[in-house]
Amino acid sequence: VKEGNKEYEMYRHETNNKPIKHGYYKEYHPDKTYKVVGNFLEGKKEGKWVFYYEDGQVKKEGNYKDGKEDGKWVLYYKGGKIEGEGNYKDGKEDGKWVLYYEDGQVKKEGNYKDGELDGKWVYYYGNGKVETEVNHKDGEKDGKWVYYYENGKIEKEGNWKDGKEDGKWVLYRENGKIDKE
Repeated sequence: VKEGNKEYEMYRHETNNKPIKHGYYKEYHPDKTYKVVGNFLEGKKEGKWVFYYEDGQVKKEGNYKDGKEDGKWVLYYKGGKIEGEGNYKDGKEDGKWVLYYEDGQVKKEGNYKDGELDGKWVYYYGNGKVETEVNHKDGEKDGKWVYYYENGKIEKEGNWKDGKEDGKWVLYRENGKIDKE
């Protein structure tokens, strides 16, 4: 079936005659280069899907299972460098995710559980030094959080519990001396 900028295979349901996508699926940019390529199984996205920038380079790619993202996904900057990579389970982020600056340096990394931030996440400055170390539990801020100056010295630190600040926070000057408790 050709429909506008889309092309796909389908069949009609035997009792209600409703169209059901089944087989290849292709979507095109206005210049007829690929925009999306994948497959359907009984009306749901299935298997490897690839999304493209208008210049033909891959934008992101990953797998679907039963119509939901599943397994490893990789996102790309224009130019082909990896922007991020991580896993999905049942359509939700699950497991380790890493995002990168365009020069390849790690921008942030951490874990998801059932689509929620979970455990320790580390954010980095463009120079590779740690910017922030944070913790989450069930998607809520929980545990120790530490912010750093670009020179590597601690800027402030404190704790969160159930999404709320917990206890005292200590702020430091860039020279490392305590500014405020």
